Amino acid sequence: YINQKMDTSVNYDELESYYNSHKSNFVLDETIVKALYIKLRREAPQVDKIKELYKSTNDDDIRQLDNLAYQSSTKYDYFGDKWISLSFILREIPFPIDDPEDLLSKQRSDDMEDGDFVYLVSFREVLFKGSIAPYDYVIDGIKEIVLNTRKQNLIQSLEQNLYNKAQDNMDFQKY
Repeated sequence: YINQKMDTSVNYDELESYYNSHKSNFVLDETIVKALYIKLRREAPQVDKIKELYKSTNDDDIRQLDNLAYQSSTKYDYFGDKWISLSFILREIPFPIDDPEDLLSKQRSDDMEDGDFVYLVSFREVLFKGSIAPYDYVIDGIKEIVLNTRKQNLIQSLEQNLYNKAQDNMDFQKY
């Protein structure tokens, strides 16, 4: 019944309206970032050039970095337009960072080396735990909330209609 009757399309205005009227429900329980992460072999070609470019926010530098990093890196992730959990980035770094919040507050980028690899991390944007989550980070959750609300309303409507119909036809008795 639900699959047949429920409208599963959710428009942008409905999602945005829900977000704007319920912002206090979207408090971050962890720090999220937009970041760049590169893992390179120490002897990889162009390491010095990549180290020079990875902190830049210039579009031309980013394009050049993309080309170089794809050719030389063991791992290259650019989350410049997508929010991700800080813990995701920290799992990629083999060194413990004692106070990641301090790192994010002060320098926004770091390069580390172990015996074989160079790790480059540049945090482009940061939202700390306890902040209101950005719309694009919670949009999938909002869609689920809207659809679940519709589902609950449809079920309640069905129950009420069945009750009213049974009452009109005297199909039940009260004890």
